[in-house]
Amino acid sequence: MADAPLDSDELVLKRVPPGLHWLKPGPRLTNANFSIRSHLGEKAVSVSRKQLTSPKRLLELVSDEVVQRLGPRSAWHVAEAHIADIRALGFEVVPDPTPDDPGHALIQPGQRDFGNVFDRRHLAALFRIAPVPFDE
Repeated sequence: MADAPLDSDELVLKRVPPGLHWLKPGPRLTNANFSIRSHLGEKAVSVSRKQLTSPKRLLELVSDEVVQRLGPRSAWHVAEAHIADIRALGFEVVPDPTPDDPGHALIQPGQRDFGNVFDRRHLAALFRIAPVPFDE
């Protein structure tokens, strides 16, 4: 069930826009991927459960407006991390299914603070780039 408690063995996926602001050589995610846009009312970081949402589907969900602003879907990446590792840092991961993404979940601050650059860096270090199969 999409909104059942999340198993620590699960992987979550995070979209990574193109550009060095988001992804440094290595490749490694920057802490910018985990910044909260409080002016938009955000309080958590959006991810998706890999068992319910494929990397390809996650990129298909990027709006055309965002693609025009940040770059084509084929230039984006998807990164993955284990929920157990995220929780071990003190963050919470909870289901938050949406009509378009039944695997949608949120990384919530828990004992951490998204305003703290060190907390965001530790979280970013957990994520590894996942392959995205494009049918081109």
